[in-house]
Amino acid sequence: MTLGELYGHPLPGADAGRCYVCGAMTEHGWREAPSGTFTAWALCYSGTVQCEHCRSLLKNNRFRFYSWVLTPDGLQVRGKEDKTLVWRTLQNPPQGMWAIYQTTGGQKQGWIGIAQAVNESRATYRVGVDWLDKPVLMTLLYVQDHVPVIESLRAEKIAPDSLRSGSWSMLDYRRAMDAKLEAEYRVAVQQAGKPEWEVLVNAHSIG
Repeated sequence: MTLGELYGHPLPGADAGRCYVCGAMTEHGWREAPSGTFTAWALCYSGTVQCEHCRSLLKNNRFRFYSWVLTPDGLQVRGKEDKTLVWRTLQNPPQGMWAIYQTTGGQKQGWIGIAQAVNESRATYRVGVDWLDKPVLMTLLYVQDHVPVIESLRAEKIAPDSLRSGSWSMLDYRRAMDAKLEAEYRVAVQQAGKPEWEVLVNAHSIG
C-alpha cells in the first residue's frame, strides 16, 4: 500500500502513466509538475505523472509543513496541542498500516521518501525525514533502549545540539557529571551522528 492509498482521498486526473512520486502505474494521473517551485525531483522516480493518490498528498500542505502520523483512522498532525505526537508514536507504534514523518524545517517535501510503501510492523519501521534524502530505519528495540538515556539527559537541560553532534559544551558535560549521568553521557556520544538517534533527539526536543 502506498502512502497516498493509505490517506484515501484520491484526486483523479485524465493522464495515464507511471507516477513519479510513488512509482505506481495509473490511468488517472496528472501530467504536470506539482508546482512552479517544486524542488524535490531527486526524491522522485522516472515517471511521467502524479497518480491520483499522490496528487492529494502534494496538494495538502500539512504533509510538507508538519510532523505527522497517518493510519487508516486518519491524519494526526503534530501541533501546539499535541507536541509529543512523534515521541509517543516512536515508542508505541500503531497496529496495522501506518506512516510517520518528522520535519525540522517544514519546507522540504521529505515525505516523498516514504510515498512508495507504508509501515506494516511495530518492531521495524521507517520514519520519513526532511534532513536526509532517504527515510530512517528504526527498530522498537533501539527506541526502548535509548529513550531513557535521552529523557535523563534532557531532564538536566542538556542541549539537543550536544546530543545530536556529540560535541558537548563544558556546561552540558558538567551538568551530566553533576547528575551522575556519566554512563548516559557515554551512550549519547557513541550514538551521536546516527540517523535513528537524531530522530529520537528531535522527537523529544521539537516534537
